[in-house]
Amino acid sequence: MHKFALTGGPGGGKTTLLDELHGRGFEVVSESARAIIRERLDQNLTPRPEPAEFAQEILARDIKAYKNLANTSVDKWVFFDRSLFDGLAQCVEAGAIDWAEAQTYRSRYPIASIVFALPPWQDIFTQDGERDQTFDDAIGVYESLTRWYEALGFECVDVPTTDVSSRADFVLERVKQYVSAHQ
Repeated sequence: MHKFALTGGPGGGKTTLLDELHGRGFEVVSESARAIIRERLDQNLTPRPEPAEFAQEILARDIKAYKNLANTSVDKWVFFDRSLFDGLAQCVEAGAIDWAEAQTYRSRYPIASIVFALPPWQDIFTQDGERDQTFDDAIGVYESLTRWYEALGFECVDVPTTDVSSRADFVLERVKQYVSAHQ
C-alpha cells in the first residue's frame, strides 16, 4: 500500500481534492482536526482545547486512522487529508513532543516521501464555524507545514491552483511516477 499526504493551510482545497480522488475510487482518510472542532462545537465547548491538548488529540486520532489501514491491500493508494505528520508538527510546536521524538515517527509510520502541498488559494478560501483562521493565517500554516515536512526529509510538491479534476489528474500522475520509481 502506498500512503500519500495532502497538506497545507486551511482553504487550499484539500478536502475537495480528496473528495474527487475518493470519487475516482481511491481510499481517503479524513482530517482529524475538523472532526475534533465539530465535536467540541456540538458539545457547546470552545472550538479548540489548549494547543498541546488539541495537537495530542489530533495525533492520536491520526495514528489510529493510520493503524486502521493495516488490512488494506498492498497495491492500493491511500490519500490522507493531512497526515499524522501535520499533528506531529503541532505537538512539537506546542511543546508536547520534542524534535528527537518526532523524528522517530518518520520510520514508525512510513508514508510516501512526496507530500502534496496545497497552497492557500484566495479564490476558494472561506471561513466557517470550523475554520476560523484568516487567509494570512492560512499562508503561515502552509509555509510552516511545508518547512516541517522538508525538515523530516519529505519532498513537498505544490498542487497547482486549477479546477479540481485537473488537480486530481496532477496528483495521480505524480503518484504513478512515484510508484513506478519505488517498485
